[in-house]
Amino acid sequence: AAAATASLAQSFSIRALAPLSDSALGGMALFLFFLGVSFFTRSKGMGEGDAYVALAIGILLGFSRGIEAVMLGIWIGTAFAIILLLLSSLSKKFRLSGLSLHATMKTELPLVPFLALGTALALFTDLSPLSWAASATSFLFHP
Repeated sequence: AAAATASLAQSFSIRALAPLSDSALGGMALFLFFLGVSFFTRSKGMGEGDAYVALAIGILLGFSRGIEAVMLGIWIGTAFAIILLLLSSLSKKFRLSGLSLHATMKTELPLVPFLALGTALALFTDLSPLSWAASATSFLFHP
């Protein structure tokens, strides 16, 4: 609600609908994407709650920054999961007594903390995966 109010206030202050439409588009696009993943995986790949968090991210950051926040969050979550699996494998292989991890590929990790971290990075830094991709493609196709 606060993000929607801020977007509405920004639209009124600059007398343009762009911030409001960007927030609406970002919120709906991310919500529908996550809801679609939840629907097609029958909530086994992702819960419905993640869709509501994605809606809030899209409203707060708008379309492109919202996508970037989700990208960063998923990348960080993936890196965390890989590290967790590696540490679990090492603890089993070397029987490390101080490290008792039992993570497998079926171990469920909540996505929301990683989405929150990605949102904070997108909100407070200039990290921009979409601009990295644009730079890489322009380098590859226009050397």
